[in-house]
Amino acid sequence: MSRKKTVFLYAAIALIFVFGIVFYRIHIGSGENIVAVKADGKLVRTIDLDTVTEPFSFRVEGDGYNTICVERGKIMVTEADCPDKLCIRQSESGAFPIVCLPHKLIIEKIK
Repeated sequence: MSRKKTVFLYAAIALIFVFGIVFYRIHIGSGENIVAVKADGKLVRTIDLDTVTEPFSFRVEGDGYNTICVERGKIMVTEADCPDKLCIRQSESGAFPIVCLPHKLIIEKIK
């Protein structure tokens, strides 16, 4: 292999590596996993899921109640007194936003 081809090959590999790191940092590994818990349009709590060291739970009450459990990297509605309990099933999937329409609860990712 000639010297020019070798240099070109190493430069192409380095360029692919750099683009891979940039893509990862922007789209996947930004390190920001912040959610907002809102009830009836008002902010109840903001949680950075990446900094949770101990699991905890809290209850949001209004016309009814939702119990929300938080672990590192994960948030779920584990209990609710709404008739359909869709918020519990929705939170099991890990998708956002998590919504409980009867209680006007929204858990959404903000970063």
